[in-house]
Amino acid sequence: MNELKTKDALSSNQQIDEQKINEIVRKLERINLKFDNRIKGYGFSDPEEREIILNLKRHKGDINELLNTFWHEALHIIGYDEDETIKIASQIEKIPYARELAMKMIIKALIKKLSPGSEVYKLKNSNS
Repeated sequence: MNELKTKDALSSNQQIDEQKINEIVRKLERINLKFDNRIKGYGFSDPEEREIILNLKRHKGDINELLNTFWHEALHIIGYDEDETIKIASQIEKIPYARELAMKMIIKALIKKLSPGSEVYKLKNSNS
């Protein structure tokens, strides 16, 4: 597990507890991420299933918006309330390892959605 260097990544007035960040990242690795354009809104989280579902169509390809929604839903699953979620998400996004992990999860979910076994792939190929 990579340890995060919050002191280097955040200015002194933005620092949050390094132990808290490492705990969040460990929990983040156990969350399942999916895309489904049928859901209302930008994203949905199910804490019991430890699952995040994002509406890719609503994000219109904006990776920053996608990351913001991802962090918001992930922190809800981990157990933070709305105020804490807003505060932590704005800070954790600036930490390189956490951002990299979130990007990997999003890319992996996109590849899975567009893989030959998925319904999306089958529909696209049948229309060709």
